[in-house]
Amino acid sequence: MAQLTKKAQLYLKISQNLIRDEVQDLRDLLVHDRILGRAQVDGATVLQLFKMLEDNKTISEGNLGFLEQVLRVLGQGTLADDVKQFEQEQKTKGATEQLAAAVQPSPDVQVEQVTSQMASLGTTGQPKKSQVRYQTKVERVKSAPGGLRSSAYNQDPKANLKVLLAKVKTPTAKKDKKQQFDLCCQIGDLYRTKLNDFQSALQHYQCMLECAQALSDNTKQAKAYSRQGLTYDMLVAKATRKKTEEMDIYCELGDLHRQQLNEPQVSYTYYTEMLALARDLGRKEEKQKAYKGLDRLAGT
Repeated sequence: MAQLTKKAQLYLKISQNLIRDEVQDLRDLLVHDRILGRAQVDGATVLQLFKMLEDNKTISEGNLGFLEQVLRVLGQGTLADDVKQFEQEQKTKGATEQLAAAVQPSPDVQVEQVTSQMASLGTTGQPKKSQVRYQTKVERVKSAPGGLRSSAYNQDPKANLKVLLAKVKTPTAKKDKKQQFDLCCQIGDLYRTKLNDFQSALQHYQCMLECAQALSDNTKQAKAYSRQGLTYDMLVAKATRKKTEEMDIYCELGDLHRQQLNEPQVSYTYYTEMLALARDLGRKEEKQKAYKGLDRLAGT
């Protein structure tokens, strides 16, 4: 059995790590920005989608920026980093090959190489009509003001957000619940994954849910609920981290006022604040530290 190329291994890894909802998000993104048609993506696997994107030149070896950005939008930062690393390796390899090509082979060898490459692609030198159509379509999307590459998946998340917020307020988007659902999803994901603004993310995920309910689409409702749940979990985690930091500060202030400033009443206030937080979070170690501080105060 032939060994998979590094690119094929990367594509397979991405395919195996995207959950069902993320695969559907990927399909929706490609349709929304007119990279592929709905009829093409419905039911297509991740590997089939990648093949279509290669066919229309949206991605290729050494040119995987589009795929990297889409993975980041889907919240798959680790996979996006893998894609970025592979792209850099391909660019380095290409530069090395260009240097090696300074010594050109003979015309006969060139003809043989070209013929071999054409045979492996299954073409006789004339581009297929579908390839020309895909190429034209992608170039049109590239230059469009709302195109996926030119705006919505720009490197600057604030610039992306500005474009998407403008889109969702247009009369067309307001009338089209499916488009409004997709836009609110992208906006919410930007707030959640790039800007860490979980409250704003929740507002737009609520918009997603309302659109899905208006469409009576159970799948879309499930997608909205899952994003809301994830964001609530992140809010709780953020609050927990903040409370943990507060406990550490209260402990240090309690020690400071007890040991150096000789202000037991102030120290008592900080230790009790620390104890209350430790109880809320169920932190036994921090509770013990707070009790020790209070015991030391009682012994002075």
